[in-house]
Amino acid sequence: MIKIFFSFVILLSAQTTILAQSNDIKFKKEELLSKAINKKAPDFKLKNLQGKIVSLSALKGKVVVLDFWATWCGPCIASFPAMQSVVNKYKDSSNVVFLFVDTWENHASEKDRLSDVNSLIKETKVNFNILLDQKVKGKPEEYEVAIKYNAENIPTKFVIGKDGNIKFRTVGYNGSKDYIMQELSAMIAYAGK
Repeated sequence: MIKIFFSFVILLSAQTTILAQSNDIKFKKEELLSKAINKKAPDFKLKNLQGKIVSLSALKGKVVVLDFWATWCGPCIASFPAMQSVVNKYKDSSNVVFLFVDTWENHASEKDRLSDVNSLIKETKVNFNILLDQKVKGKPEEYEVAIKYNAENIPTKFVIGKDGNIKFRTVGYNGSKDYIMQELSAMIAYAGK
């Protein structure tokens, strides 16, 4: 928990600095390839808020955007409007899937967690497919899928290609809706090849 707290403080400090500079941030498509990865994405099965099980392996052949977040994470919530815009852009595409993985939570019960997640979704008015990461048995501070993906700092996004390989990983939120739209659109296009 201390690790998560300090990660949050560092991320929040970086967020404040970046927000102050957000008018100067421009997405450069030519830099995209320097960030590309080609690593097998770990499979998972998680329930969404409706109780439906979602597995990565069932989505092979589609571009999948995973966004790891938590209800206590300020930068995660600040990124929601930008992410909703990207989700809206691809809402009619059957080849692109967005999954928002709620992780690193610290609630007394699963009922409390669900209440907080549902309240936040209602308050922010986003239309996301929320998946609930599960605690590692015997290690209540760790979450299964976040550990598999090494998503120690949040928000962390992964763009997984049609071949089932991770193509891109981004950490944090720079405060620019336009930048996220351009960056994720370019990553999705690359991952869809």
